[in-house]
Amino acid sequence: MKKWLGIAGLMVLSACATQDMQGHDPRDYYKQHPIVNKLASKSKTVLVHFASGENRLSPGAIEGLRDDLHTTSMLAVQVIHVGTARVDGDEEARKTHLKKMLRNMGYQKGKYVFEKLNSLSAGEMQIDLSYDVVVSPECPDWRRSPVTTHSNTSQGNFECASTVNLGLMVADPHDLVHGSDSDIPIDTTTATKAVQDYHEGKTAAGSVSASGGSSSTGSNSATESGSGAATQ
Repeated sequence: MKKWLGIAGLMVLSACATQDMQGHDPRDYYKQHPIVNKLASKSKTVLVHFASGENRLSPGAIEGLRDDLHTTSMLAVQVIHVGTARVDGDEEARKTHLKKMLRNMGYQKGKYVFEKLNSLSAGEMQIDLSYDVVVSPECPDWRRSPVTTHSNTSQGNFECASTVNLGLMVADPHDLVHGSDSDIPIDTTTATKAVQDYHEGKTAAGSVSASGGSSSTGSNSATESGSGAATQ
């Protein structure tokens, strides 16, 4: 009898371990509401004005453009639609200036699509940005109770917090989908030489030697060149 009672007790505890504090299996909930970052498409429209006879934006207009765009990640932008007036004799020069301004702000060239808009007057240009943003899961979520979960798995709330933090850190939301490759070439020559010099007891002038003593120059200031860096 005691044996069967023990087995029954273990079965009850096992069933409780898969239930949340409301008596439901959280696995069913997470199948329908996975803790993942999602991408959503957004758009932003900014209208800029060129003064009559001017092919460049005024300093005030440039500052206003920066203020309007500073919350939009330049890496998240997919395409930049630029609307121009039907009749504008200075259109080409103004388009060149606007593209240069956007490149200076970090927006990549090659993403521009120009089109004529009847709603614009001469000297006006309408910038429409299409970009993606990260939509993070809602936290907190204590659906997995720390009292009844005995499977050594991460709690839903901690997992959710980590996922949200990841979504907030990425500059390009698309990295969450396909990752990111660095365009910077990797050169290990300098690092390898530094390690080799360290093992051979070589130190730069003015740096601390491997034995802990200072060099003969007695200099305490760090040099600005890379070759004068102290070995650790």
